[in-house]
Amino acid sequence: MNRFRKIYDEPIVYLIDYSDLKVSEMVDLLHEAKKMMLEKSLKCCLISVFNDRNFATPSFMREAEKVTLDVDHLIQHQAIVGLNSTKKIILKGFNLLLNRDYKSFDSMDDALQYLLQLTPPKDNQQ
Repeated sequence: MNRFRKIYDEPIVYLIDYSDLKVSEMVDLLHEAKKMMLEKSLKCCLISVFNDRNFATPSFMREAEKVTLDVDHLIQHQAIVGLNSTKKIILKGFNLLLNRDYKSFDSMDDALQYLLQLTPPKDNQQ
């Protein structure tokens, strides 16, 4: 199963599926996504998927902060699916720290619809 993949073409939307991964695997996936995004160097939207078997540990959050800063110029919008109430509080702090507005959704469909309404097609200049 490819955990980092394009799921929509116009605008480009990538899915990063962290479901059921341990922290070290989540960090590896984060770096894989960063590498691929920088190679393609195209503006995009992201949907990150978590579940109750993931943990937003301090080490993962620090790594997520570093990677986000490296690819921030490419991310137009981000939606996050599958957060429990504790992780939603962590997301609020992450948004404040990075001055971002990542949104949490209960379903993939809602997250994708949100991104599509915010991001017009053909908006892929560097």
